[in-house]
Amino acid sequence: FKVGRCGSTLLDNMLIRDPRFLLVAEPSVIFSVRTILDGDDQETVALRLQVYRAIVTLLAVPMTHEQTVAVLDLNSRSSRFAREIVGSLPTAHHFFLWRNPVEVADSFFGKKAPWMSGLASRTPDAFSEKQRRLLIRNHLESTATSIDEAVAASINPPMVFWYQQVVDGLVPQWILNNSFHSPQPEVLQHMLEALKVDAKTHKARETIVDHDELKVPGVLKELGEVWYNKKLVKFRVDHAPTEFDAAKMSQVREIRWPEDKNEIARHVGGDLAHVPVIVRNALESTGFRGTKPGEVLAQIRDLVSFVPLLEAFRENQFVWHPNNKKPDNYTVYSQWHKKGVEEGLGIFNSDPRHQVIGGGPKILTKLLPEGGGDENGPFAVAQRLTQTLPGKDGKKNKASIRVSHVGAVTALHYDKGASMLMQAEGVKEIL
Repeated sequence: FKVGRCGSTLLDNMLIRDPRFLLVAEPSVIFSVRTILDGDDQETVALRLQVYRAIVTLLAVPMTHEQTVAVLDLNSRSSRFAREIVGSLPTAHHFFLWRNPVEVADSFFGKKAPWMSGLASRTPDAFSEKQRRLLIRNHLESTATSIDEAVAASINPPMVFWYQQVVDGLVPQWILNNSFHSPQPEVLQHMLEALKVDAKTHKARETIVDHDELKVPGVLKELGEVWYNKKLVKFRVDHAPTEFDAAKMSQVREIRWPEDKNEIARHVGGDLAHVPVIVRNALESTGFRGTKPGEVLAQIRDLVSFVPLLEAFRENQFVWHPNNKKPDNYTVYSQWHKKGVEEGLGIFNSDPRHQVIGGGPKILTKLLPEGGGDENGPFAVAQRLTQTLPGKDGKKNKASIRVSHVGAVTALHYDKGASMLMQAEGVKEIL
């Protein structure tokens, strides 16, 4: 299954390099089943499941003696019926290809898909920008919803992969692992040779990066349409592209305030100070306790004399890097802006690329007992420790909190030493 414009053609070009695969590209007959056998009564649904099974069985018949595994690359509209298709083939391996929605939308916007042409013919102004955007948004939302339903309803749910996992070899590796008993690294390397050729033009590829988000048409960046669409943000959070990478890493321990306050103190300034940790519910240890989403942001206005905004240009993750050395090719795709309070908050509210990272004595006070915080909270413990250490006087009169939109882009950066990050609004993904 796929959303479209997400690397499926590239993946097909990888798979056809191995003669053991029978590749069936976008069989339209799968999509037509629901059109011909419409209805949700029990008898019709059962019949559709039988038809899906029969069609796939016929399509999977090998054409050469070498072919032992059939891969069906369904068209993007078939994803709407993923729950039934997956349910009809419980022993098959299913996966879904997704991509950053604004990149998919940009591709559809510039070069419409066949299904857009069919819909457009029935709408007089279908080629207007907003009409095209509506078609694309509806496709993205309905596809994400259908895949979520398939994942929730299936015993053997489809895996959700992202475009970048096709490019980095994870998807073809997953297919090989689920198709054959013994992994063959040389086969994967041969598949990845397809990266050197543009999947559409068949010419030599100059760069693996095929999209520049900064050039996306403004109509696609209207807040809440495709860009920072709440449904699509939730899909990204539920099926993060970092899940496979994070699974291979040592998991950062998660503890909770106040149940683990003694262990929190050890991480802040004791024998575990060198070990990263995520403290859940930490906001309840501060003067912000009891606040609801949006209420910390509302208080920022009275706690700062200006609004420090961090604007990110590309989506990435935060990486804690303990050895005080960053990679040689390290690049920061973000910049700071210092704005007046009203102007800064206005920019933040209108453009999710911006995060408020506020600091200063008033914010520090809100995190400490004198501002309503707990005397054993992590910030209070850190302040007491700072006051007792020589040469740390310059650090004891300020602190920072981060306020961001859910799903906000964050430029890649490395934290090279001891620090405490309070995510007061929004979410933060940490590897």
